[in-house]
Amino acid sequence: MPVYKFLKSLLLLFFLLSKNLAFTQSKLIQTTGLNKNWAITKVKQPYPTNPKPSNTDWLVNKSTGLLNSDWTFDVKKGALAGTQTFIVGQIGNSAIPIWITENLCNYFEPINEPSTYNFRNTFSLDNCINITSATIRYATDNSCRIYINGNQVVSQSGFYDYEGSTIDCDQVCGKSGIYSAVNPPATKFNSRGFNVVEVADIASFLEQGVNVIAIENLNSGGCGVNFGWICTNLEIEYSTTDLKLLVNEVFNSTCEKKGSFTVFASGGTAPYIYEFNGISQTNGIFNDIDPGLHNVVVKDKMGCEQNVEILIEDKGTAPLLVVDELDNLKECGDESTFVKMSVSNGGNGVKFSLDNGVFTTNNFFDNLNNGPHSIIAIDEDGCESIPFNFEVTGSSEFILKYINERICFGESIEIMGTNYSTSGVYLDTIPSNGPCDTLIKIDINVRSLITAQINAEVCYGDSIRIGNKVYNSSFNDNQILTSSTGCDSILNISVRLLDVKESFVETELCAGESVKIGQENYTNDGTYSQVILSDSGCDSTLTIRISMKDEELCENGVCGRYYIPNVFTPNGDQINDYFEVERKNVTISQMYIFNRWGAVLFSSNEPNPKWDGRFKDQDAATGVYVYMVRGFCNNHVPFFKYGDVILIR
Repeated sequence: MPVYKFLKSLLLLFFLLSKNLAFTQSKLIQTTGLNKNWAITKVKQPYPTNPKPSNTDWLVNKSTGLLNSDWTFDVKKGALAGTQTFIVGQIGNSAIPIWITENLCNYFEPINEPSTYNFRNTFSLDNCINITSATIRYATDNSCRIYINGNQVVSQSGFYDYEGSTIDCDQVCGKSGIYSAVNPPATKFNSRGFNVVEVADIASFLEQGVNVIAIENLNSGGCGVNFGWICTNLEIEYSTTDLKLLVNEVFNSTCEKKGSFTVFASGGTAPYIYEFNGISQTNGIFNDIDPGLHNVVVKDKMGCEQNVEILIEDKGTAPLLVVDELDNLKECGDESTFVKMSVSNGGNGVKFSLDNGVFTTNNFFDNLNNGPHSIIAIDEDGCESIPFNFEVTGSSEFILKYINERICFGESIEIMGTNYSTSGVYLDTIPSNGPCDTLIKIDINVRSLITAQINAEVCYGDSIRIGNKVYNSSFNDNQILTSSTGCDSILNISVRLLDVKESFVETELCAGESVKIGQENYTNDGTYSQVILSDSGCDSTLTIRISMKDEELCENGVCGRYYIPNVFTPNGDQINDYFEVERKNVTISQMYIFNRWGAVLFSSNEPNPKWDGRFKDQDAATGVYVYMVRGFCNNHVPFFKYGDVILIR
């Protein structure tokens, strides 16, 4: 048997043995007795004719202290008659009957009504246990009801009902008189008292954590002669084990394969649930795991859980073996054999091994023996290639040789007097004067021709370098360059020269007025020229013609009403999304928008134009822009306005 299989079998045997050995049996015993934290009511309680609701506080309250001032831990051993002593002896585990230490005569008011006394205690169960049995044995001198976590127990003898009674007595608590004690009927008691041992199964009532046992004791009869003792023995048998995890067969992510691992669970209570990445499964086998730190949580039947972290490392990509040359035939006058290998990918530091031998950097193996052979490559990260398997044989017909060549598109290579220019596997035979000819297997790999299209724009007067040439005019060209594979590649180049753009602006001024266009202020009439950046990113020429208005029109000109906003918000909310002139009896015939460097971002000669805040199909940035608008009134009197507008997004 291989060593790894033997170890795996040994590990599985250890897992099965440890699972069985981890199982232990334990017992919890809870009895009545002095100094055992039993709490008893100190005052008279209403007569309980029926069982209490399951949510009654003192039946389910898990506090280990006294609930209030009506409760005390001061208990004493009950004074038993001879027959009662015999019954108590059957309870077991040295359970001691207990009752309240106070004088019960203090609680008979009025003295002609019966009373009850309440007893309670708490005990804890571990979260990760499996209860095999839980039994309570008890005896009392009165009728009692017993509750576990608010649930009334049922003894093997079933419930008892009390028919009620009236008792006449001439003395109560040592005082003479004529008294009657009325005991109304009551139902569903767990004990009738008077020398009877009861047994009940309570396993279904128990809970993980704190549990409460509570007892009502009916002090029936009156006359102050019955002090109401109880004697109980609660035995809980359970199995407890430690849930343990063992991680085995961890494989890192390597050589184009994802990682895997196996988690074995033992102890606890089967079956187990394995949780990983939000998915639950019933076994601990995990495959196709990405690199990284992973956490597996295992829960047993009882809800106990453990977790374990597993690190899957990324070990790289497996090398791909390439056969450069191969001669695997002997005889026929040629006893020599050899193989030359290389790899086309993988990590650094690649080494080769022939027939499971030592890994070395040597990639050439010769003098091969007849029979099967295998070559494996491994890189410095431990990634192994798929083996290259071949066989060295003898031949009475030919000697086989292998040639592998790579050439560029359009080239050819001559081998044994034959030119090859296309990809493929070819066979050629070299006649021999000996007993065998030589058969050559030729593998030609033609690397494809790489072509690329480049489109470029250049401003008038500028130039651009593409490949090994400089272009300063519109031109279509082809260049042949050497690619990364050492072969030629073709660039198809299209260069477009952007012409100088010319714009014309005309405006009128009144005496003393000025207008800022681009980066200049103008106050006098005349024709001016500026060079600015056009919307294509090239320099353009802006011609400006300034003329003076008629003095009378400047002083007394009448026009319609219009309002030019100083801010707009093109954010798509349908409110103030455009910069436009609000007008009445006015027509806007021309609008220009400039940035702070004087470049024209928007222009329109359409009637009543408006700007949407975009330039070259892109949102213009928040900031201050300069506007210039021209229009005329209904009386054909022209006007011209300019100023700043703020764009806010």
